[in-house]
Amino acid sequence: MISLPAITSQAARIGALIIIGAVAIALGLAILLIWPHPGEPGGGLFYLPVPEETVAIVEALEASPPQARPLILKALTTSVVTVRVADEFPPVPPGLIRSAQLEALFQRYSEALQDRPFRVDVQHRLLPSFFSLDPVPSEPSIQMSIRMRTGEVLVVERRPPVLVRSYLARLAAGVALASLALLAVLALAVRQTAHPVNRLAHAVRAFSLDGASPPLPITGPRELRDLSGAFNEMQKRIRALVEERTRVFGAIAHDLRTYLTRMRLRADFIADADQRQRAETDIEEMSQILDDILLFSQQAADAPSAMVTVDLFEEAERFVRVRQEIGQPVTLEGERCAAKASCPPLSLRRMLANLVDNALRYGERAHVRVESHGDFTFLVVDDDGPGIPPEALDRVLRPFERLDASRARSTGGVGLGLSIVKALADSAGANLALENMPMGGLRASVAFPALRGVHF
Repeated sequence: MISLPAITSQAARIGALIIIGAVAIALGLAILLIWPHPGEPGGGLFYLPVPEETVAIVEALEASPPQARPLILKALTTSVVTVRVADEFPPVPPGLIRSAQLEALFQRYSEALQDRPFRVDVQHRLLPSFFSLDPVPSEPSIQMSIRMRTGEVLVVERRPPVLVRSYLARLAAGVALASLALLAVLALAVRQTAHPVNRLAHAVRAFSLDGASPPLPITGPRELRDLSGAFNEMQKRIRALVEERTRVFGAIAHDLRTYLTRMRLRADFIADADQRQRAETDIEEMSQILDDILLFSQQAADAPSAMVTVDLFEEAERFVRVRQEIGQPVTLEGERCAAKASCPPLSLRRMLANLVDNALRYGERAHVRVESHGDFTFLVVDDDGPGIPPEALDRVLRPFERLDASRARSTGGVGLGLSIVKALADSAGANLALENMPMGGLRASVAFPALRGVHF
């Protein structure tokens, strides 16, 4: 099977295969038309007098007196074949080459000529000579030289017939025009076939759950119409499923909040102060878990928030100051830099909060830093904890994934903190990455596409 690794477009692949096939067919026909066949002495357009005729010519010239040879040569010379006599084997004419392969093909000539040595020269540019528009070719296409017993050399030269050459030239022009027209039609057909597929691929990449991506138009051949209709139906089903999931979560959260409110009121009647404090803590943790689940589910279903140009360093500085005021071990490292990004402010603050909370929960301290490198601006949060096993770095970004078996809030909740950060980063066109630092601890970095030439 032909492999076209450098061509990635399906339309280009089909076009390349068509062109390769057309060229291969043209070359095959040319070879069949021009190349001599062992079963045909002189073969087709290489036609020379057959061995019996050649021997008769040689013997006639050998037996004729010198004064009669010009008349014999004139009678044998035609518009296609030139016959002459030379004193020695002529040098290989310009444009011709010595052909040992043709000498092997003309073995019957060797047998018929007995011990008479002969040589065959053939033009090394056969196709141009046959398809040339010049009515009188200056060079023969094939030449046979035979040493006669008189010591002289009989030279027989063959030129393509004028009518054949004219026909082949016109045929070549017609085939070229027909090929161009065929290629144009095939290119249009390939485009008509590949364009709907490209449109479908673009629609798949642009698919969103907020209903912003329009349905595919039902056009084109029946198979493509069926495919477009199936894709539109799939979009509707996925959106319906996500909307139903969000409604279920919302209903569950509403009902649970009603019971949590009752539990708060009843906790006030607990006489034991320690038990009352523990009950209130549990209720707050349950309420926070509900908020996380609702936020994560809404990220997939809600329309993206309005993008705003924000200064990451100022946002990080303001966030760290608030956390330090309530006594949390959070520090802002690095010097102030012009780090601008496009992101909803609430999403950015939620990402910061989740990353810092995760660092404090597992690493005791959180170190926030803002950097700008090349085409990206980075929001980085480091901790002093043990890090994460390398094989689990990707797994912890999945919803409800945790490294420990416990789901207590004090050891990480239900495993939605990093998943929420990833969902928020994706919606803002950013990328969340986790890595273990060489000296210990986990580094979480959110890479935002840098904004150039933005002034506040």
